[in-house]
Amino acid sequence: MLSAIEAGVEEPFYVVDLHAALDKLALWRRELPAVEPHYAVKCNSDQALLLALAQAGCNFDCASAAEIDLVIGLDVPPSRIVFAHPVKQPSHLRRAREAGVALTVFDGAHELPKLAKEHMSCALLLRIEVEDSGAQHPLSNKYGASTANAPALLAQAAELGLHVVGVSFHVGSGNTSPSAFYDAVAAAATIFDSATAMGLKMSVLDVGGGFPGVKDEKEMTIFQAMASNLQAALDEFFPRDAAAHRGGVRLIAEPGRYIACTTHHLAVCVIGKKVATREPCQSKAMSPTTTRATVSHLR
Repeated sequence: MLSAIEAGVEEPFYVVDLHAALDKLALWRRELPAVEPHYAVKCNSDQALLLALAQAGCNFDCASAAEIDLVIGLDVPPSRIVFAHPVKQPSHLRRAREAGVALTVFDGAHELPKLAKEHMSCALLLRIEVEDSGAQHPLSNKYGASTANAPALLAQAAELGLHVVGVSFHVGSGNTSPSAFYDAVAAAATIFDSATAMGLKMSVLDVGGGFPGVKDEKEMTIFQAMASNLQAALDEFFPRDAAAHRGGVRLIAEPGRYIACTTHHLAVCVIGKKVATREPCQSKAMSPTTTRATVSHLR
C-alpha cells in the first residue's frame, strides 16, 4: 500500500485485512463452539477472503449458481455449502445438483415441485418467518413461511418424496436485539415438534445471519450478548445430548457482515481542492470559506 502511494497511484484500491476475518472466525468459535459458521458469500465475494476462510475450515452459504461455482473453484467440497436462497431459478438448481451441493432452503409451496423436478435428492430446510423488527434490514416481509403454514408444507414435501431435514430462519440483517435469536429458536422448536408428530425426523437447525459487525467495544458487547442469548436458547430447545428431546441436532449459521465488515478499506486519491470564498451570512452554522476536496471513486 505505501509503495503504491509513494509511486503516485491515482486509481482507488482496496486495502484488505484477511487477519480481521480470521480473528472474527476465532471469536465465533469461542462464543458459539457448537454452531458451524457458513460465511454468506453475497456479503463480500473477494476470492482472497473466501480462500482464507476456506483454508481456516469455514463453510459457505451460497445464494446463486455463480456463488457455488466461485466456492467450488477454491476446492471447497460441496458438503461444506448450503444453497441458502429460498427461491431459486431451475438452472441454478441443476447446477447445484451437478456440483453435488445437497442442502438447500425453501419457504413456499411453489418451490417444492421445482425441487422435485430439478434436484430430487437434495435435503431441504424449511425457512420460517421470525420477529426481525430490530434489524437494519428486515427479511421476514419477503422470506419465510408462517409457523401456522409449516405443517402443510411439510406434508406437501413428503407427498412429493422430498426430504425435509430441518428448519432455518434469519432474524434480519444487522439485528441488534439480544432477544431476537431466543424467540426464533423457540419458534423453530415448534416446527421440529410438528414434524415429529407427522412421523418426520429432522436433524438440522440453521440459525441464519443477522449477527452485527464487530468494529469496536460497543459492537463486541452486542455480539457477545446475542451469542450468549442464542446459546441459552439452543441449550434449552436443542440440547447437545442426543438422547434428549430435540437433542443432537446439527447447528449451522450464515454470518456475513460479522466476518467481513472490517476486512476491506477503500483508499482513494484526492485529485483536487477548491477554496470558495462566500459573503458572510447571519447563520453561525455557515462558514464564509468552504474547502471542497474531490476524490476519485469506483464506478
